[in-house]
Amino acid sequence: MEKGRIHWTDYIGVFLIILLGVVVSALSGGAFLISVIFSTPFLYKMVGNYFKVVEVKNNLLYYKEGVLFQETREIKYSKINEIKLSQNVIQKFFGAGELVILTGNDTHTRLPCLAQISQFKQEIEKKMEAL
Repeated sequence: MEKGRIHWTDYIGVFLIILLGVVVSALSGGAFLISVIFSTPFLYKMVGNYFKVVEVKNNLLYYKEGVLFQETREIKYSKINEIKLSQNVIQKFFGAGELVILTGNDTHTRLPCLAQISQFKQEIEKKMEAL
């Protein structure tokens, strides 16, 4: 069983928002409220990612997310039609990316920005072939 880890590149966009908040705060005379407002998305993302779980188990792919309202998906390997790998330039450089799992009727599950995404995808494909 392999557990997926959220890659740090998932935080780049939120980090840029915080950087913008620091600049705006500095230009406005150090308004504390502006800094708090701009750092809120980062805190939301950190807490949300802390509670995300992605696991490759023997007979299914397990995905759980949410803090107050949790959503759990258990996808049997026999139901997976296609696995799409999505990477931007930065994610590709650092070996991270998102997986989109397509199942029956082309419904999909988007797995978050995971570290070592190629190995994670290969592990899922091995489990699918073993069926």
